[in-house]
Amino acid sequence: FAYEYWFPTAALCGTLSPSAWLTGMAMQFGWALFFILVAQGMGKQALENIPRQADKMSSLFHLVRLWLIQLRYAATRELAFRANFFVWIIVELSWFVLQLAFVDVVYHHVDSIAGWSRPQMIVLVATNQLIQQIFTAFLMPGLMKLPESVRDGKLDFVLLKPAPPQFLISTSHLEIGPVANALIAAVVVGYALQQLHVTPDLPSLFLY
Repeated sequence: FAYEYWFPTAALCGTLSPSAWLTGMAMQFGWALFFILVAQGMGKQALENIPRQADKMSSLFHLVRLWLIQLRYAATRELAFRANFFVWIIVELSWFVLQLAFVDVVYHHVDSIAGWSRPQMIVLVATNQLIQQIFTAFLMPGLMKLPESVRDGKLDFVLLKPAPPQFLISTSHLEIGPVANALIAAVVVGYALQQLHVTPDLPSLFLY
């Protein structure tokens, strides 16, 4: 939790000490390297078995273009059932509002918690919401569909497509609703920073 939510929040608010900055960067890069190595190890065999035509799709341009196509398809799929789409946005937004209301109630009785003021805590809660919604929109749907694809045999068709299987599995199922809630969380972060009279510089935004 400390380096997933606290570190980017403290970096954005400008409260990181030099030692915490170095430790946080080491932890972030360490976890990123770990997951990259794990993903490469798990997908090595699958990548060796796909057709050679995949080399034509390995460039960044083609992957970005394919991702945009999948994003457009996801938006079309979600908007086909508009009522369900907006209801889920409202439900997720309601949970976020309840979290902010809880913070507001607590800070009516105290001035700070472990040295964190009310606006700083709002930045923390909104950062948590922002990260979770981004994960829910772009990564979790594909991961949740993976066991089902293995069970019903659809994963075999993914391995035969002329694109990296890891990329297709991770991005073939996207959800647009959480993106709207992520934008709302970003607005709340900006509002809380305004209350703190903090204007993040480029290094702080990069760390965030």
